[in-house]
Amino acid sequence: MSSSFGMKLSLPPEMAAKLRQTSQPEKDAEEGNDSVQENSENIQDAKLPEISIDVENLVGYKPELEEMESIKSQLLEAMWTRYRLEEREYVPTDSSLQTMVMAPPDFDFQVVELLQNGVARFKQYTDEDDSPRNEGCSMIISYPPTIITSDGESKLTSKLWEQTSTCPFAFRSDDATKFIPHLWNYLAHCSRNLDWKYKMSQELANLVEQEETRIRYEEWTTTQRKAKLDQLYSIRETIVHQVDMSEAKYDSFAKERENIVKEKMQQQQRLEATKTSDLSFPEEFALLGMNDHATEETDDDWGLGDDDSYGMSDDSDYSAYGESSDGGYGSDASLSERSEEKGDHGPIPSSHQQELQGVDGTPSTEAQHLPIEGEQKLAMPQAPIDGTAGVDGAAGDQKEKLTLTTPFRRRQERRQRAKQRKRQERNEAKNKAEKERLKKMERELREQHTSREMVVAQTIYEALSKKLESVEELLESLQDEEWQAEEDREHDAESKKDTVHQSDKSFTLLDQILAMILGTTPVPRGMTSQEHYRFVQEEHKAIVNEWKSYFGRLPASLGGASDPTKPTPNPDFTERASPSQLRKQLGIVDNTDDDWDADDIEQKNANPDKAKPSSPPVYGLRPGGSIK
Repeated sequence: MSSSFGMKLSLPPEMAAKLRQTSQPEKDAEEGNDSVQENSENIQDAKLPEISIDVENLVGYKPELEEMESIKSQLLEAMWTRYRLEEREYVPTDSSLQTMVMAPPDFDFQVVELLQNGVARFKQYTDEDDSPRNEGCSMIISYPPTIITSDGESKLTSKLWEQTSTCPFAFRSDDATKFIPHLWNYLAHCSRNLDWKYKMSQELANLVEQEETRIRYEEWTTTQRKAKLDQLYSIRETIVHQVDMSEAKYDSFAKERENIVKEKMQQQQRLEATKTSDLSFPEEFALLGMNDHATEETDDDWGLGDDDSYGMSDDSDYSAYGESSDGGYGSDASLSERSEEKGDHGPIPSSHQQELQGVDGTPSTEAQHLPIEGEQKLAMPQAPIDGTAGVDGAAGDQKEKLTLTTPFRRRQERRQRAKQRKRQERNEAKNKAEKERLKKMERELREQHTSREMVVAQTIYEALSKKLESVEELLESLQDEEWQAEEDREHDAESKKDTVHQSDKSFTLLDQILAMILGTTPVPRGMTSQEHYRFVQEEHKAIVNEWKSYFGRLPASLGGASDPTKPTPNPDFTERASPSQLRKQLGIVDNTDDDWDADDIEQKNANPDKAKPSSPPVYGLRPGGSIK
C-alpha cells in the first residue's frame, strides 16, 4: 500500500548508526551469557568430592532433621566469614547470602581441622551407582568448583580430584597389581586435604613408574641383552661376509679400470712425444725456430742476455768504471779506461788510443784510415824473439788481459747465476703444470671408464661398511655393559650378605608413605580403635608384601636405611668437658721439652726480677721498621 500511495519511510543517518550500535552489544551480551551458562553447566556436571560431617559429634547431640539445614548454613556462614576476614574483603550484602549454599575457596584448608578430629570424612561411593552412602546422621558438603592450593593458585577441583582418585592406567586391570588401586583408594578417602592428596598421588605415580622402569631394565640386563648380543654376533658375521664379497667385486672393477687408464695414458704420452720430437733434424728445427727449447736461453752476439741490454745490469757497480759521485765522468785516464771497456768491437789497448787523436787532443786524420782487426795485426811490428824479452812480453800481456777482463767476468758470473735461477724456476713451474695436466687427464680418463656396475658395487660396499661399523659399535657398547653388569652382580652378591638383616629392619620409603596414608584413615562406624589399628597393620603388611613380590624390592628411604628399633644417642650437655679434652677438641698441642718458648717461659717464671738482655732492634725496609 505504501508503494501505491508513493510514501517512503527513511531514518536520519545519525539515528540509524545509534540503533546499530545499541543492537550489537545486546547480541554480544546474549552470547556471553550463553558461554557463561555453558561453563557453569560443565562445572556443575563435573564430579566434585564431598565431605560427610557427623553432626552428632560436631554439636554434641543428635539433632532433628529440621535442624540439619540450619546447622549447615551456620557452618558455611562461619567458613565464609573466616574467608572474608582473612581476605579483608567481607562486606555483608544481600548477594553474599546467596553464596552460603556453596563452600568458600579456602574450604580445603578449613576442613582440615574437622578431618583430623574425626568429625568429617571424604564421602565414599558404591560400585553400583555413584550415589553417596547414607551413614546415619550426617551432613554432606560439596567442594567448591575452584579451590586455592598451598601455592596460592586457584585450580579446578574436579581435575584435582580426578587425578587423586584414579591410579595409573597400566595398573588398573592387572590382577598382579591390584594392590595399587587399593592404595589409591585409601589415599582418596584418608583424612587429608585435597591439595596434599594431589601431591602425594603425583609422588606415588612417579615411584611406581620408576619401579616399573627398573623391572624392565633388569629384564633387559638379565635375559634380553644376552640374546641381543648373540643376535648381533651372528649379524656381524653375515655382514662381514657380504662386505668381503662386495669389496672383491669392487676391486675387480677398479683393477680393470686402472689397466685401461694406464694404457690410455701411455698411448697419449707416445702421441705427444711424437708430435714434439726433434730427433730427426735437430739443427734444422733449432734454426727454423720450431724447437721450443732453442730460443729460451740464447745470448746475443756480444754475450749479453735479454736482461742486460748493452752490458748494463741492475746491480752493476757503475762508479767502479770512472763515474764520479756528482754524476759526471772523471779524468781523461778514466775516460780512456771506460772507452776501452765499452768499445763496440772489444777492448782497445791504451797504446793505440794516441793514434786516434793528435798532439793537441784533436782527432787525427789517421784515425779515419784505421785498419780493421786483421789488418792491424798484420801491420803491427813483431816482437823480437828472444828468451827474456818474449817471456816478459807474454807475462805483461797476460797480466794486462787479466786486469781488463776481471769486471766482465764478474758480470758474466752474475748473469749466469741469475739465468740459472730463472731457468730452475721455469723448469719447476713447467714440471708442476705438467703434473697438473697429467692428473687432470688421469681424472678424466677415470670418469670416462667408470662403468655403472662399478658405481653400484662401490655404493653397496660403502653401505655395508657403514652398517658393519654401526653393528660393531653397538656390539662393543653392549658387551662392555654386560661385563660391567657381571662385576656389579658379583659385588652386590658379596655386600648383600651383610645387609640382608639390616634391610628387614629398615624403614623404607613405602613404609613412610603407607604410615601417612593408612594412619589417617577414619575409623569406620561400629569398629573400635584397636580393631581399626589391627586392620591398618594388616593392610600395611599386605601392601608391602604384594609390592615386594611384584617389583622385587622395596624402595629405599630418602634418608638412607635406618633401624627404628635402635635409639639414637643423645649427647648429654650437662656434663662439662675438662680443659685437656677441650684442648684436644680444638687442636691445641702442649709444648714439648725441646720447645724454646717453654724454656723461656720457665726461666721468666723462675727469675721474674732478672732482666733479660735485649738485642738492639734491626730495622728493615718493611712498614714498621722490623724485618722479623
